[in-house]
Amino acid sequence: MKLKLLFVLLISFILGTLSLSAQSKAYKLAVLEKGSYISESDVIVKRFNYLLIQIDNQYEESQQEICNITYKIKEVALESGLKLSMEKAMEGAIQVKGKSYVTYCASYLTLFQKGYKHDEIISYLKLL
Repeated sequence: MKLKLLFVLLISFILGTLSLSAQSKAYKLAVLEKGSYISESDVIVKRFNYLLIQIDNQYEESQQEICNITYKIKEVALESGLKLSMEKAMEGAIQVKGKSYVTYCASYLTLFQKGYKHDEIISYLKLL
């Protein structure tokens, strides 16, 4: 588990320090989600792009903030020994339709750490 966390942190560092401005935020999220190199034309990149656009239109945070927050909840979950899908978390944000993405993510992460499954989390957060 420590090796995987080290790998994810290394990828984050590399993506942050290399001049990768030509690559989209969606591509960077997809690489972090997969944990390995992928093609810019991979379907998961298109999926993350769609999710970013939808969340950006629905929540008050910028796309960069959305990316940072999304990766942070994955990182915190990993520190707890849990594997969180950024893609699923982002899909849930679209379904919940809140105003603050950071509030949604904090709630999602808290429930996830307590052992709730994705569908249960989204059902609960829709009720709030």
